[in-house]
Amino acid sequence: MNKPIKKTKSSIMRKFAIVMIFSSTVLFSSCNSSSENLQNERENVNDANEDLNEAQEEYANEVRDFRIEVEKKINENDRKIDEINAKIKNSNNELKAEYEKQVAILEQNNEELEKKIGNYKATSRENWESFKSEFNKDMDHLGNALKNFTVEN
Repeated sequence: MNKPIKKTKSSIMRKFAIVMIFSSTVLFSSCNSSSENLQNERENVNDANEDLNEAQEEYANEVRDFRIEVEKKINENDRKIDEINAKIKNSNNELKAEYEKQVAILEQNNEELEKKIGNYKATSRENWESFKSEFNKDMDHLGNALKNFTVEN
């Protein structure tokens, strides 16, 4: 018949040691893998933060550059308004009062655009694109009105 296997203390210890080594290896590999995953996630978050910071800086620079460009246009409009007012002042036209009213409206529009760009708060890229598009239309409309304004003698 089958003889019962006699387990010695050393064979049990050997088996226990093998199981412990195997368990430790699996556990260590698992921890190492989690640690690597955590490190990768941290790197991904850092990369995303860098991209976000870069995008925010680019956006802020775009808004700043646009404001500088608009300021130049507003100053040019002021110069044109002054020229028109000088022509009106020197004219003997019966429509002089009407011209003065029209120029006052154009001057007010220019001031409103100046306030509008000064009060703009950069909130999001989508809002910025919408604001910029509308603002450019208004600025172009005013520029064309000033360009086409004539004072008849």
